[in-house]
Amino acid sequence: MVKFHDKCSCFISINDPDETENHWTVWSDDMDSDFLDTVCIDERLKELAWKHADNCGRCGSCSGGRRKSIFGKVFDNVCACTFRIDNPNYEDLEFLKKMIEIRKAEILKK
Repeated sequence: MVKFHDKCSCFISINDPDETENHWTVWSDDMDSDFLDTVCIDERLKELAWKHADNCGRCGSCSGGRRKSIFGKVFDNVCACTFRIDNPNYEDLEFLKKMIEIRKAEILKK
């Protein structure tokens, strides 16, 4: 768990034995729809965010998926970890950086 001001900003897993196909995975913490919809990001990063919306797999870490708006697009069954990126490539890393900036801003606003 990566913290900012004693709040979770994201989770990072490297070589998780339960997910052998993933060398590393990054999840955001739960991000509020209302806050996400106020953030201005470019269309390319929105597309990446929508690609990485974490579809709940009922692993037990949350109470199950829920409806969430992410940068103006509505998704059903989103995990409490709003975003999930497995084995990020260069483009994904740019989104991860932005995701962390957004999460930090959300933490500071609360």
